[in-house]
Amino acid sequence: YDSLREQTYVDFEWLVVDDGSIDGTAELVRRWSSEAPFPVRYIWQENGGKHMAHNVCVREARGELFVMIDSDDWLVPSALERLKTEWDQIPDQKRYSGVCCLFQYADGEIVGDRFPQNQMDSNAVDLRYNHGVHGDKVGCTRTDILCRYPFPEHLGRHYVPESLVWNRISQQYQMICVNVAIGVKEYQANGITDTSKLNSYRNPLAYYCCHLEVLNGQVKIRFRPSVRVAVALAKCSILARKSPFAVKPPLYRAMAVAVLPAGSLMALRDWWLAKKPGIDSVISRRSHAGVRIGPLTL
Repeated sequence: YDSLREQTYVDFEWLVVDDGSIDGTAELVRRWSSEAPFPVRYIWQENGGKHMAHNVCVREARGELFVMIDSDDWLVPSALERLKTEWDQIPDQKRYSGVCCLFQYADGEIVGDRFPQNQMDSNAVDLRYNHGVHGDKVGCTRTDILCRYPFPEHLGRHYVPESLVWNRISQQYQMICVNVAIGVKEYQANGITDTSKLNSYRNPLAYYCCHLEVLNGQVKIRFRPSVRVAVALAKCSILARKSPFAVKPPLYRAMAVAVLPAGSLMALRDWWLAKKPGIDSVISRRSHAGVRIGPLTL
């Protein structure tokens, strides 16, 4: 909230979706909304997970562009102005989903990898699997595109990977990638990132769909990362009791079957991690507290 008050670009709204928390979020946001120099809208829902809260935000958003701000994020003062400037400079916006920039830690160190070029056209699949760019990124996405690519809610309340949506968007749209840090990330203990090793075990079907769509997608990926995806798919196919034969390209299908032994070992490892003492209380506490998401629409 403090970082939003310091933004040099002020034509935006802030949506706060309270995912069933019991920590006084409603009263806090109500006080902010009475004094904020920008519209603040508060939405409460039964605890359903971050992906369901994201869908609510997208349906409620009124702006052209959508910026996702998690509870462990804040923005530098020029962030929204930089995103809007970069977006307005794109001549053929119909081909693009949005603008992607970097996160940094509070000490100034960049989160994950920089982009190969200071400013480039790319997409989520190409960046991760062909350029080897990893780590959380921050940017804006066209709201109308997010409306057409919601998180699949039938996959349950457990965590659904954000890459499932970004990978689907990548099959049709490019984005402008800019090597400038506009957001600050402070990962929280027992948060989604902190317990990420268990996410695919808790909801293997969502991850199975994610890996399968990467291998079946029209954005081709290099051989070495495709092997890693095939192993992850094999693991999730075992956990979700789904068939690895759903892979369509013959090379990738053969690969997914060949790495089944490795996938079995990874599934066994995740089962062992999930059974460690105390891990269930961490997951339960995270779910009970809820996830507060604060998207902005410009």
